[in-house]
Amino acid sequence: MATAEAQQSTAAVGVVEVTKRFGEFTAVDNISLDIRDGEFFSLLGPSGCGKTTTLRMIAGFEQPSQGEIYIHGQPVAGIPPYRRPVNTVFQNYALFPHMTVYQNVAFGLEMKKTPKQEIERRVGEVLALVQLPHLRDRRPKQLSGGQQQRVALARALVNKPEVLLLDEPLGALDLKLRKAMQLELKQIQSEVGITFIYVTHDQEEALTMSDRIAVMDAGLVQQVGAPRQIYEHPQNRFVADFIGETNFVTGKVGEMSGEFTTVDLGNLPVLGTADGRALALGQVVTLAIRPEKINLYPQGEVDIMKAGIDMDEIDQLFGGHIPDKKIDMRQWLATEQNNVVVDGRVQEAIYIGTDTRYRVMLDNNASIFVRVQNFGSRYDQTFDVGNTVYVHWAAENAQILTA
Repeated sequence: MATAEAQQSTAAVGVVEVTKRFGEFTAVDNISLDIRDGEFFSLLGPSGCGKTTTLRMIAGFEQPSQGEIYIHGQPVAGIPPYRRPVNTVFQNYALFPHMTVYQNVAFGLEMKKTPKQEIERRVGEVLALVQLPHLRDRRPKQLSGGQQQRVALARALVNKPEVLLLDEPLGALDLKLRKAMQLELKQIQSEVGITFIYVTHDQEEALTMSDRIAVMDAGLVQQVGAPRQIYEHPQNRFVADFIGETNFVTGKVGEMSGEFTTVDLGNLPVLGTADGRALALGQVVTLAIRPEKINLYPQGEVDIMKAGIDMDEIDQLFGGHIPDKKIDMRQWLATEQNNVVVDGRVQEAIYIGTDTRYRVMLDNNASIFVRVQNFGSRYDQTFDVGNTVYVHWAAENAQILTA
């Protein structure tokens, strides 16, 4: 974690050992964040985790019980919201209903007694940025939810804040429009180049837009990292469970050699990676595996072409042409290094369009979920309830999590 001095000097926003209490309740518990200049940074977590309270402290609507907040190296303790170099966009937009789009966007500049010609220029630029110049004379009630959201964004951006704070601004929109606005917000942020700090409880939204994400729970920062890092290498069970769907299987640490560790899942030894975590022989751990990282294959001999296996690769591995073009799948899977192959039986198969979701019982009686993409080709392999299968995953995709 960066030192307080480093955060003051290099961060767009530095949150240094900040705690916020409301009476006996601790909403934010000694968190530190280093939010870089020009990045799209998301605070992600369930309701009540402290993310909105953190945003409100940065904005100045709340004051920390202890700790310091810096904006571009300057401490902001005691500075009221209207004097901080930030603007906030809320979920309800808070537009003036009696004003036109132009008047709503221009309001802040008029309060600062900005020259009229300068107001006209800057409002025109920001309305073009959010693609609303043709609606400048309409009032909020004449706009759709997405258009109102853009007006609120334009009103915040026209003041040229150093940091823009967004508190679940897409929460009131329907799903399709919300997804479209996610991409637009990210594009706008890239164009204006200022720091966005975005609060959301929507994992997909955070993964879609963010340069980095801070996952919060119970007032604590559980992990900070890029979307891929957060998803592929969660630091603990909460992060793995909150970001997407994950299988969790409890086992004990067995042989430890090099990059991979053997975990005994009740007489079912499998490989996983601890991502540098210190482990001890016999330690109880949790193996976390994403459903889409698991493959299913039929047991016994299968037609090579139907399985989508390249014949040249077969010839190279097994020393010549296989006359009947069939191969035992366990033999084929065993040619890969650092992989896991265990027996299973399909308990449930649900077709959901792009994927088929399977629930599979392993030999140790643990159930796991598997998502298999439907490619729509002749190589698609489907399974019915009751089919015996080989369950396969690469060891690097099984994360070993400690308590």
